[in-house]
Amino acid sequence: MIAKAPAPAYCHGCGQPYPWTLQAREELRRLTEEIPDLTGEERAELSDAIDDVIDQSPIRKERSLEKVKQSFLAVSAVLWDQAKDILARIAVHGLEG
Repeated sequence: MIAKAPAPAYCHGCGQPYPWTLQAREELRRLTEEIPDLTGEERAELSDAIDDVIDQSPIRKERSLEKVKQSFLAVSAVLWDQAKDILARIAVHGLEG
């Protein structure tokens, strides 16, 4: 059996995100709407963390991924599993757990 490699998130020529990368970002933002009791500031911080994870900023990615993970896990493991599935489609690494 041959494993299917995830599609690249960004064009190697121009650096622009592919449509599926933009779609993944929007899906994650919609999932954040299921996290109750977030203030506007907390929601903005989570949105920034999602951007860092998807953009795979080497400096901020690990800390941001942990923030995203803990925010979703605070609601339910099912919500985190949905977020992990979205991130895995665009080849985000470090999703164990």
